[in-house]
Amino acid sequence: MVIDTLNAHLDPTTFRILNSSFPVNLEMQSTGVVKFHFIGINLPDSNTNEVQSHGFIKYAIRSKTTTSVGDAITNKADIFFDINPAITTNLVTTVVVNSTVLSTGISFSENQSLIVYPNPAFDFFSIVTPIHTEDISIELYDQTGRMVKKVLNSKTVTTEDLLPGYYLGIVYDKKQRSGSFRSIIIK
Repeated sequence: MVIDTLNAHLDPTTFRILNSSFPVNLEMQSTGVVKFHFIGINLPDSNTNEVQSHGFIKYAIRSKTTTSVGDAITNKADIFFDINPAITTNLVTTVVVNSTVLSTGISFSENQSLIVYPNPAFDFFSIVTPIHTEDISIELYDQTGRMVKKVLNSKTVTTEDLLPGYYLGIVYDKKQRSGSFRSIIIK
């Protein structure tokens, strides 16, 4: 079993499991405590088989709307094997930064800029522009300048096929006017 207490800055109603190394049953308590029950997992001892002794849970959750720039979101979890005492993971801290990225290129109209959110992005990001969705194309470039993704007629970019890192995006309208943005993708 893994027990994780969600930070007060996180919204438990947005919690979703993305993946796990083995089937898991989820128990969410009203106090923000999440219990992951692995039934019949039977991992080998790390001294017997190091590679097969590992497991994982990958989940996504959004911050509360009251979370502000500068707030720190900390997390650690307790892992229980059989009747042994808990093994506590390392404490990690994420500090909230400004999530909007304004254009560094030409604005589509005077005093209007692109807004990208969330940034950093996990599984997707969205763009706010003055352009109608059906008139838009987005090109995403990696740090080497190689175009890695092109999205047509959508203001949402999925990132499951992209590696973590920094990306430059260019948004075009049907008149080939453009604006640019930077996005950070984490996994």
